[in-house]
Amino acid sequence: MGPQPDKSRLGNYSITDLMQGSLSINVVHRTPFLVDELANEVFYVISANREAFRAQGIHKVTSLNLGKENIVSLTASSVKVTLIPINISFLVLETVFKNTSLFTQKLYYDDVKLTEGLEYIINGDGKTIKLFDPIPDGKQLLANFKDSVTLEQKTSVPLTIDLIDNTLYTVPDPFGVYGIYKL
Repeated sequence: MGPQPDKSRLGNYSITDLMQGSLSINVVHRTPFLVDELANEVFYVISANREAFRAQGIHKVTSLNLGKENIVSLTASSVKVTLIPINISFLVLETVFKNTSLFTQKLYYDDVKLTEGLEYIINGDGKTIKLFDPIPDGKQLLANFKDSVTLEQKTSVPLTIDLIDNTLYTVPDPFGVYGIYKL
């Protein structure tokens, strides 16, 4: 395992910044004149509703472009359609939290709460938990989490310790930690 995070950075704080994003909408139709009219209508509707985007969290639309008409073959049977792209670039005002878990899982024993990323990691399967340091002998590691199948909140679930590695724990079947996915 690579270097472990510095445990002196436990303080939670947030950073607010503008993040850039983009979206492409492709207007497609078999009739070239109709696709041109549809693309222009979509373009003007987007342009006219910039304030509605702001209400949904888009800070600023930085560019809005109507692309050129393209003729595209969709299948091997030579079906040709006309495509016009509409590209939107925007800025979103986003707040990112440092050392705060995105999901609701908590590991603890007695009154000691462990911090994800600093004292343990959850593997991509959502079932296996690796501690960086073992907990004291005789202590039971418990977990609170949202189940990945039922989406119910589970509390005080005892985790199963590996027989060989005392830093490896497993979430009991049939549960899994919601929000942990293997890509």
